Amino acid sequence: MRLIEVLGLDNPKLTRQRQKMIKTMKVLIDHDRDLFIEWMGFPEDLPDLNTHTPPTNTRPEGVSQSWFAKKQRGELPDVY
Repeated sequence: MRLIEVLGLDNPKLTRQRQKMIKTMKVLIDHDRDLFIEWMGFPEDLPDLNTHTPPTNTRPEGVSQSWFAKKQRGELPDVY
């Protein structure tokens, strides 16, 4: 409840805006999937984590599981 209050999620104006956006996305899914993917799909410029060298990495296997790596392997879905 505190999070709802802090973020103002119960605000009637914001609730109506979210409802309109959800309805719009549903219409796009049914009538213009390309535009839906443009709005909700992955960006073209996903970062290549192989080029970043953090000071420590406790999960090096995560690089091969990244969205960029999935895109390179042809495993990236249109939207998530």
